[in-house]
Amino acid sequence: MKNSILILLLIAALGPSCIKEIQIPFIPVPKMKTCPWPAISTEGNATMGFKINRQNWVPCVSLNFYGIQGVEGSLRESDGSNRLWLRGFYSINGVDTSSTLDIKLSPLKTGLIQPETLDLLELRFHISSNLGLKTKTWRLTDHSQLLYLEILRLDTAKNIIAGRMAARLLSESGQDTLRLEDGRFDLHYSAY
Repeated sequence: MKNSILILLLIAALGPSCIKEIQIPFIPVPKMKTCPWPAISTEGNATMGFKINRQNWVPCVSLNFYGIQGVEGSLRESDGSNRLWLRGFYSINGVDTSSTLDIKLSPLKTGLIQPETLDLLELRFHISSNLGLKTKTWRLTDHSQLLYLEILRLDTAKNIIAGRMAARLLSESGQDTLRLEDGRFDLHYSAY
């Protein structure tokens, strides 16, 4: 009994220093089938994909949780701003592990886009695990970190947007960066 109490006291005294913090997985390993790497297309195929630090990241949802889609977007045309919002959402089992990539920019036009010509440019990559108890976010902090953006198709009659992109994002802590390379998106958007 005395030995058990001593062991418990020793564990209680050393416990916090012996506990290793579990790292948030950078890109979750899917428990279900992975979504295939999308080809570059311009047909509104509801696809998006990026190489994030050389690892494929393809938005997909293993469980349609509260109506969330893998890829969605909207374009504000009514006020003439042509403000684009795109989101890619990756989830394992609905809420266990998820990551999102949000892109906002305006004004939108086809062709190669120079960052200094944009009124609005926001990129954010966010990961969450353990039902949101562990999170980390990276953002585009400087327009010069948008390395490449090309709109391949902007069809306002059929509500299709397609493009390619590359950027560098900085973590909110300022400790690390993400390289988004070989990015592509092709989807139908909602217009308002």
